[in-house]
Amino acid sequence: MAQRGFTILEILAAIGLLGLLLSIGAMNIRFVQGQMKAVQDIRQLATAIGYARDEAVRLRTNVRISFQSNSYTVDLYDDGTIEQIYYLTKNSSWKNGTPLSIRFNGLGLARGISSSSTTLAINNGGSSTMLSVNTNGYIAL
Repeated sequence: MAQRGFTILEILAAIGLLGLLLSIGAMNIRFVQGQMKAVQDIRQLATAIGYARDEAVRLRTNVRISFQSNSYTVDLYDDGTIEQIYYLTKNSSWKNGTPLSIRFNGLGLARGISSSSTTLAINNGGSSTMLSVNTNGYIAL
């Protein structure tokens, strides 16, 4: 009479295969989490840039966004007083180095960018996302 069941070798092979599949899934989860954090950071940045432009037009004054290694600030009236500070999420950084500041004038036009538009990119866990701001102050994700 034949016995039914699995040998030790078959069980070990199945466990090894399961472990391999789980490790691949864990790597993909980390990548997706990094991508989600980068998207969260870029949306927050787009909101802050829109806020700065709107306030410049509303107050008819200059508003500056200054960038630091892990944060950026909004300075109403461009007088050195920081009204808002935004931090990047954990493990996020500026791709291609920390950008320079952007200043919006009372007409909502962006100044302080090098050409007709500038691209800001955020990297997290090997995944990056970016937005661009043109001299008219428009944001494109």
